Amino acid sequence: MQGLRKLPLMYDADVTCVNILLSQSPKTSMLRLFCCYFPQNDYQAASELSFYEYLSDLKIDYPNDKFLLVGDFNIRVARWISNPQSSDSNLYLENPHDNILTSQLFAFLCFNDWSQYNHVNNMNDRQLDLVISDLKCIVQRVAPLSLPEDAHHPSLCIDISIDYTSSLCPATRIARRFHAADYDEINREMSNINWDDHLNLNDIDVAVDNFYKVVRDVINRFVPHKVVKSNNKYPVWFNKRLIKLINRKHKLHKKWKSYGRQCDYDNFSNARRDVKEYELYAMNNLLIKLREIFELTPSTLGRSLNQSEKAVIYLILYTLVIHMHRRVRQLLIYLIHSSILHLSHPAIMS
Repeated sequence: MQGLRKLPLMYDADVTCVNILLSQSPKTSMLRLFCCYFPQNDYQAASELSFYEYLSDLKIDYPNDKFLLVGDFNIRVARWISNPQSSDSNLYLENPHDNILTSQLFAFLCFNDWSQYNHVNNMNDRQLDLVISDLKCIVQRVAPLSLPEDAHHPSLCIDISIDYTSSLCPATRIARRFHAADYDEINREMSNINWDDHLNLNDIDVAVDNFYKVVRDVINRFVPHKVVKSNNKYPVWFNKRLIKLINRKHKLHKKWKSYGRQCDYDNFSNARRDVKEYELYAMNNLLIKLREIFELTPSTLGRSLNQSEKAVIYLILYTLVIHMHRRVRQLLIYLIHSSILHLSHPAIMS
């Protein structure tokens, strides 16, 4: 299957992967579903660690994809409680340091910012079957499809929430290739123009419009152009420095995974910290620019906004919101509702 890496060697473990295409334009996005079984044996810890590292690398290489892991991980000592810092149905590992299995699982969940959602216990009051995802999930006990039901593995129904809102594809733009222009022809053309006919007018605004019209006509005729497609791999507010830091972090992460040296991990950890710090800096700059652009109040305009003007503002804001990172989206929504715009519209909250 396209985009599916070969699974690592995991002794006696059984892992099946299915890729479901969610969107293809402008960004390819897949739901990667993994059905897992890890038996209790001497290789369990090593097999699960290899699986966690495989998924972490896959998430870094395919950041637009969504992941859902279901199956029997056989971590009997794990105790799951409601996450006190979240209003979602995700659960928190209460005893991450009881043994190597819980420590590995806890580090994996924290590294990828994923959650476990299964709260249904089996006959021994344990949760051997886990539901791990970066999506919001609701797990419920249901009647089994076949009898008798395995008392150690109760039947579950998993509802997942997927945001199908696709990012708008940036429009292409025309870039003038001034370095390839024929400046001899431009000079001759400009010399042959009778400027008195265009500029000797009583209305200065009309004269300026005529001047720009002549200049644009000359540019269109003698300056070649090319069509530039915007790179939609990153959000529109990512600048070149942030993208460079992200690429450096990915390279250091692969180096650490290849050699496993402590110095490589330290370099990767420092790069990850730099990305987070500069990402926050970029978000703050974005908010400052939004304040400057969208401080549209009746006192600024000298009048109230009509319905057409409000509709245009709603469209601009909605276009920005669906392009943004989740944290930036939340900050922008807060900005809108802090009366800076004195506007509210249900489309902004979608």
